[in-house]
Order: sequence, then structure tokens, then C-alpha cells
Amino acid sequence: MSGLADHDLVGRLTAELHPAFAEIEAARQAARAGVRRCYALMWGGALVLCAAAWLYYQAAEVLVLAVILLAVIAPFLASVLAAGPRQTYKDTAANALVPAICDRLGGLSYARSPGGFDGIARFTDLGVVGGFQQKYSTVSDQIAGSHRHTGFRLAEAELRRRTRINNTFAGGPGRNTGTTAVFAGLLFVIDVPREIAGRILIARDQGAVGNALSGVFKQFGGRERVRFDDPEFEQRFQVYASGQEPARAVLGEGLRRTFCAIDDMFRRRGLQAAFDGRDFLLAVKTPNRLADAFAVFKPIENPSKIVAKVVNRLTLAHRVIDHLHGEAPAAAHVLSAPANG
Repeated sequence: MSGLADHDLVGRLTAELHPAFAEIEAARQAARAGVRRCYALMWGGALVLCAAAWLYYQAAEVLVLAVILLAVIAPFLASVLAAGPRQTYKDTAANALVPAICDRLGGLSYARSPGGFDGIARFTDLGVVGGFQQKYSTVSDQIAGSHRHTGFRLAEAELRRRTRINNTFAGGPGRNTGTTAVFAGLLFVIDVPREIAGRILIARDQGAVGNALSGVFKQFGGRERVRFDDPEFEQRFQVYASGQEPARAVLGEGLRRTFCAIDDMFRRRGLQAAFDGRDFLLAVKTPNRLADAFAVFKPIENPSKIVAKVVNRLTLAHRVIDHLHGEAPAAAHVLSAPANG
């Protein structure tokens, strides 16, 4: 199918997926019971410990200990234990729903835990995202498929890098290490129908371009700013390439409109992309994950909204591919519900 899904498609899919939503609700109730058991276990254990301490010591300090145990330590430990049932529910819900939608759309495969994203380091090499370390990063919900005989892959990613914090001023031991988020959102790799001469970077803001200029462009040669007679596009993006004309030939009016539309779809949180040979790399920032719709203590009241979110994500790649082929999407109206990722 071409373009983004319409209401009729979402309505049909929602009706067909009624058994899947029933399975998801059963999993939610089981997970809710598991979470409650975790909290009951921790609070019950804390009460027993406090009672035993009071019987043995009968001191006022025991009351302080009880407050700390019941108000801080027990809820924290319970939340750690409850992460298991919560994650199991999200995995079950995603695996029950997304593959079914992929089957109905056709030509798509889905992996909730793909174990990586092939070629992910190229996003940094091309300046699309900042430097990160795969050891501290996660990739999930990978979807692969083909549209117009053009292959594509997309996945959710949280890319992080290790950081060192100097805390000697606070009397600490010296340097502590932690991680800093570099990117959270969707990564796309799309086959380009024809070879692109040189590399083209479509950057969201000057900071990202500056990072790219300081590293990538030193390695691959100088790049120049390419400007377009397109105020809306120029207001949002900065294009850098090795040549003016090849970049203008690739970024025609239709594709520039697509970039602006995708940017709006994700509430202008941040979109960056690059053309490299026969690959198109796209990174769209969004804090929302596909499985965030599945909350343990909140039943699904509007299944069509969740179906719309999944379908919009899938057909986003279709729309970009249509423009890469030089044609406007055949079915281009966007769902009224915002597709915020």
C-alpha cells in the first residue's frame, strides 16, 4: 500500500484484531496481579521486619526505621521487582498486535527484541546522530519490509554514551561514570532506487551540523551548505553536500514537503537524515515508544488509536519511498489522531 493509512483501513484492522486485543487484556490483568504481589510482598516484609525490631528493641529509633522502610525502601524494591511483570506484558502485547498488523499490510517482518540494528554506526559516521556506544544502547521493535521493490528497516532506539563526572569538589573519590542519552526515537534505513552522487546531510539544527563538521566532514572531505527557494524547508533544515546540483536534484519539492510533513507528524521534535550511495538514513526523535501504549493499570479503551499509531509508523516508510521514486503517495491523507511516534 502507498502513503499513510486512512480511517477505513484502521477500522477494518481494529475489527479483525479483536481476538488479539482480548489476549492483550488477559495479559494485562495477569501482569497487574503480578505487580500487586510485588508491592504486597515488599510492604508485608517491611511491616514484619519493623514489628520484629519493635518487639526486640522497643526504641523510638525503630519508628524512624519503619518510616524509611515503608515510605522509601519497600516501594523502591517493589518497583524493581514489578519491572518484570510490566515488561512481560509489554512484550506480550507488542508480539500479539504488531506482527498481525504486519501480516495484514503485507511484506513486513517484526522483531520485538532484534538484538541490534545492522549498520547502526553509520548514523554517527554520517552525522545523523551524535556519537554513542552500542554497549549502553538499546534497539527494539524492528520492522523490515519492502515497498515498490525498495527495502527498508526501521527500529526504536535509545542511543547512549558513557560519561565521566568529576566529583572531587564534593569530596568524592574522583571520577564517577554514567551514561548520557544521545538519541531516543526511530531509525530508518531505506534503499535508494538509484545511486546518489556523494553524501548529503539533512540536519535539524546548527549544533548537530557543527558536530558533523568537526568530525565526519574532516574524514570525507569538505561539504557546502545547499540552499533552497523553500522558506518552510529552510526554516527547519540545513542541507550540506559535496555539490549543489546533485543535492537539489535529490531534494525536489515533493521530498522537501515530505520532510516537513514527517517533522509535523512527530511534533517537530527533531528529524535528521542522510543520503549515502544507495542508502537513505533517517532518524526521528520521539520519546514515545510503541509499547508505551500498554500500561498495566490502564485497560485499552480505544483500540483503534493504537492500531492507527502502528499503521502510521509502518506507512511512514512507504510515504518516503514513494517520494524517493519521484511520485507522490497514492493514498496521502493522515489519520486525524496525531501520529506522535
